[in-house]
Amino acid sequence: MFLSGSMAQRIQVISRHLQQKKAFEEKNGATRRLTSFEAGPHIIEYDADVDGLHSSIVDEVLTEGALSFLAELVQHFNKDVLELYRRRAEVQTKIETGTYEFGFSPETAQIRKGIWQVEPVPSVLLDRRVDVGDVAPDDARALVSALNSGAQGVQCDFDDGFCPTWRNVLLGIRNVMDASQGVLCYPDSVRAHSVAIVSNAAVMMLRPRAWCMTEMHFYVNGRAIPGPLLDYGLLIYHCGAELEMRGKGPFFYCSKVENYLEARLWNSIFTWSEVKLGLKKNSVKACVLIENITASFQMDEILYELRNHSAGLNCGIWDYSASFIARFAQRSDMIFPDRTKYVTMECGFMRNYMRLLVDTCHKRGAIATTGMAGLVLDPKWDKATRQAKLQEVRLAKHFEAEKGGSDGALIYDLNLKGLVAEVFGGGLGRLNQLNRPLSSASIGPADLLEVPPGGITLEGVRFNTEIVVRFIDSWLRGRGSFVYRNSAEDSATAEISRSQIWQWVRHGLYTEGKDAITLSLVMEFACETADELAQEGREAQIPPALVDDRVASALSLYRMLVSVPVFPRFITTFLYEQALFHEFARRRSPIM
Repeated sequence: MFLSGSMAQRIQVISRHLQQKKAFEEKNGATRRLTSFEAGPHIIEYDADVDGLHSSIVDEVLTEGALSFLAELVQHFNKDVLELYRRRAEVQTKIETGTYEFGFSPETAQIRKGIWQVEPVPSVLLDRRVDVGDVAPDDARALVSALNSGAQGVQCDFDDGFCPTWRNVLLGIRNVMDASQGVLCYPDSVRAHSVAIVSNAAVMMLRPRAWCMTEMHFYVNGRAIPGPLLDYGLLIYHCGAELEMRGKGPFFYCSKVENYLEARLWNSIFTWSEVKLGLKKNSVKACVLIENITASFQMDEILYELRNHSAGLNCGIWDYSASFIARFAQRSDMIFPDRTKYVTMECGFMRNYMRLLVDTCHKRGAIATTGMAGLVLDPKWDKATRQAKLQEVRLAKHFEAEKGGSDGALIYDLNLKGLVAEVFGGGLGRLNQLNRPLSSASIGPADLLEVPPGGITLEGVRFNTEIVVRFIDSWLRGRGSFVYRNSAEDSATAEISRSQIWQWVRHGLYTEGKDAITLSLVMEFACETADELAQEGREAQIPPALVDDRVASALSLYRMLVSVPVFPRFITTFLYEQALFHEFARRRSPIM
């Protein structure tokens, strides 16, 4: 996680984090030995003894060719990656000291004013009405079901909806390898046969981890490899040529890009990979997720840097909202209200952000998509309840499609595919809205930095706490997403939830009912959630000692997360750096 302090202190922390050798073993008091491999002048060390995974899967993923490719990839872009981290630290320091100016840079005005468009995408990417989101690739059943759903795309997610245990990472890569060849399947005990991928399966949109994540089980020349480079490198090496041959890729999502220079880095990585692996020029396409307020001022520039590799932009409500708090955590004048009551895509700053993203994309000939419908239908609902819930989704997506001009969105529940496809098809089966007239609205910095009005409810404090504790518990179980109150929750919703709790406690705020929001209050709610989790564990017949240990650990991590004096930039980075997380990762899972 990125810490506060002077610029020099920040860079020192980042450098130490990247260069630590065998830090994972030392931090956990482990004696596991790493396997070494020489790739030319480079020394690779990795954990080949993976809990819960057959050695054959490890060998199939970490082949000599893949290891050599990863080593070259990491070393070729090492200076650029270090500069990315240095720049991020510098920007955050400037924001905290009040010296960073949010706005559209005059240095890149010619790009914004220029007449240019991105390279046309392959025909399979012209229809992006429905992507299935949060599909953890280590779950073969979920991946096959999503690919067979009839949606246009599937987000094979190593980021927000994924828990990056070493087992999950390698198994996820292996499953995508099989899926790219059309041979992935899963056993169906009810129908007594295996379910395979259909011939007209959806397109896979591969989503590597964000730059804030490091892989502590894999080292190149003594340095832990950045998570996105490991994920991308293995995916492009094993699947790139196969997906290209089938006309279905390789296509990617790029998470949490913060500025156009990071887009330039990704573009360089794509170009280098194409040459290195003999792929067609500009065959790699990527949709950038605009999840940070600094990136919202540079969307033209981001598309321009990726103009030969662009698959458009995507906006999502919760990561973007959380970035507000992350950027302005110490400011009492930038308090976000209760997200469940006051923050929607229709509120001022979100509406302006969506409109600017859509107009920017369509002006440049790029597809623009919006966030995920998180509703999970309950078969026990009566007809009236079901219809009411579906209508909520319909209205929300209708706003994005008709008012915002979005070309598509994501779903979690496969049963929503037909509804969302119909909404974004305008009832006429349109593929996209690239020919729709652009908005005449002029959107400036103030429009993108407008904090939504509203207060804080006690129920909002309780709900945010429930989501964070349950998310931590889910990670300790090796899962990156879960369903709660018929809604899909992942690191995006956990991110905004814990950010709000930290901000409200930090600034000593009160609810609309005059309740003081204190650490004591949120821990009381956390303990109530822990009791619920313990009861759920008992009902699932999990040994009480295991459940109690896990729940107590989740409580401990929650308290630390919301009470630390320095705001952790990312909940995923915070959890991944905790010894408890890796300890639980070692305990789980039968051999697969």
